[in-house]
Amino acid sequence: MSAKKPRDTETRRKLLTAAEELFDQLGYEDTGIRDVMERVGVKEPTVYYYFKDKKTLFIEVMKRKLDRFFRRMQEATKEQFLHDQLVELAIVLFEESHNRVSILREVMQFNPLDQYQNTIKGVVQSLNSGVAGNLERVMREGIRRGELQTLDPAFLARSFLYLVEGFAAEPISTFEKLDNRELATKLVTLFLGGCAIG
Repeated sequence: MSAKKPRDTETRRKLLTAAEELFDQLGYEDTGIRDVMERVGVKEPTVYYYFKDKKTLFIEVMKRKLDRFFRRMQEATKEQFLHDQLVELAIVLFEESHNRVSILREVMQFNPLDQYQNTIKGVVQSLNSGVAGNLERVMREGIRRGELQTLDPAFLARSFLYLVEGFAAEPISTFEKLDNRELATKLVTLFLGGCAIG
C-alpha cells in the first residue's frame, strides 16, 4: 500500500504564499517555478512534490484566494440587520475588488484548448456564483424578515452588486475622501432607501 503525499504541510503553505505574492507582483507569465522555490528556499523537486506544474500551482493559489474571499463574505453576513450586513459586504467587495479582477485577468490568458481549461472555468464560475449566491441569500433573508420589498432576490443581489462594483472599479473623485466604510454606508442607504422623497 503506497502512502499518500501529505498535501497540507507548512512547506506547501509557504510555496502557496510565495507563489501568490509573485503572481500578484509579476503576473502568471513572468513568474517561474524557480522564482517560487528561491523565495521559499527549497529545491525544485520539493515544488513538484506538491504541485504537478506551474498551472496547478497557479490554480491552487486562485482557489486559496477565493476561499479567503468567501470566508470574508461569510463573516460579513453575521451582522444582525440587513443594513449592517450590506455595509460589511460592500466593504469586502471594495477591498477584494483588485483580487477578483486579477484572478479574472490571469485566467483569461490561458489557452482555451489547455488541459486545465475546465478547472479554470470552475474557478471563474465559483467566483461569480459565490458572490451572487451570497448576496442572493442575504436578500432572501431580508425579504423574509420584512426588511426588503418582495422582489426577485437575484435581481436585488445583482442591483446591489452593480452599484458597489461601479464604485469599486472606478471611484468618483468626489468620493475619494471617503473611506470604504463611509462610501459603503452611503451606497447601502441609497440602495435601501432609494432617491425619491416620500
